[in-house]
Amino acid sequence: MKKFLLTFVVITVMLLLAGCGADLKVNTKVNPDLSGERTFVIAVSENDLKEINLSSGNFEEILRKNMPVPMDIKIESNNGYLVYKLTEKFKNPDELVSNSEKILGYKPDIELSSLGRMLSFQYHFYDPTPPEKYFNWVVNSLEKSGVNLDEYKDSLVASAVSSVKLPGKTDTVADGEYESVFELPANQEAWITWDRYQKRVSLDVNVNLSPVAYEAVSSKVDFKDVLKKIFNTDFTVKPLPDGGMSYSGGMHTGKNLESLTRTPLFSNGKVEYIAGRGLGLRVTDKIIIEGNPTEYLKTKDIDSVTTFTFDNALNIKNVKLTTDPCIANASVKVVNNIVTVHLGDQTNMRLELEVEYYNHLYLVILIIIAILIAVSFILKALSIEEEGKNNEGTKE
Repeated sequence: MKKFLLTFVVITVMLLLAGCGADLKVNTKVNPDLSGERTFVIAVSENDLKEINLSSGNFEEILRKNMPVPMDIKIESNNGYLVYKLTEKFKNPDELVSNSEKILGYKPDIELSSLGRMLSFQYHFYDPTPPEKYFNWVVNSLEKSGVNLDEYKDSLVASAVSSVKLPGKTDTVADGEYESVFELPANQEAWITWDRYQKRVSLDVNVNLSPVAYEAVSSKVDFKDVLKKIFNTDFTVKPLPDGGMSYSGGMHTGKNLESLTRTPLFSNGKVEYIAGRGLGLRVTDKIIIEGNPTEYLKTKDIDSVTTFTFDNALNIKNVKLTTDPCIANASVKVVNNIVTVHLGDQTNMRLELEVEYYNHLYLVILIIIAILIAVSFILKALSIEEEGKNNEGTKE
């Protein structure tokens, strides 16, 4: 019986010892503009604090007095555990490295960068520092305050982990290395007007950025200037009610629909105008427009509406839209000779339609024939009249 009790006590003590020590976390969150914050989490049981003659208030006071960099402290209590969350903010990668150097006591090998094209950015983060090292200043502060930790040196830390959240979906590349791709949201509206008789094609474009997208882009580039270079035309900028930004620009593209391929909207596609044949009163031409109208924005988080306006004299019929890759919610509608294409994602569209109109050549031929017939009748009538007069003169 005594042997059993001794074994029970030993096992209990071992379990208690196994539960000793703090759980440590280093959570890093990076914003699109490469600013961010780091939260250092210390989860420790109240019993462990009592073991070293500390209360929750004493421990918090020691932390506040010895912080190597400014941090916000929040304390939570959960099932006998106290969770201390110390958060430091950084404005850029240089400040992150500088703050980390003050915390660690040496300059760490930290990398934080981004590479972007238009509205798509790739982020890279690397920090090989073992997470527990970021808490050495806590141990030093306790000892500096007179707390004796000699007999607990080997059991101060139960676990130490780190996590990183980059803009977009964060992928772990290797130990301490993370990458992500951040597709910024945008909305594009494009209005294309074709005046068949005046031989003029014009394009008006409006790109709306959400507040998140505008904040991320404006911290890196002048988006207005970027659009100007892409479209070779000036853009106006207007704030949106939600805090985002709207960019609008217009341009004359050419004399025919094929000139659209010289614009960013259809530079990756083609525009075909297939003239109808025959000498009937009405002629039907076919138009095929292919391309990705938002490919130049380089983001998958896109919604676009492209509107084609045709002359009222034309009759638009047999409109068909296909997409590759297939977009389930893509749609096309025709109202008052205005063809509106809605694409809910990046995709290559193929728009086919027919335009029917009166054959002017046919009308001209009819008019000429009518004139010739009329002239023929007139000449015949004059001839008859002249012949009558001649006959009357002969009788006399």
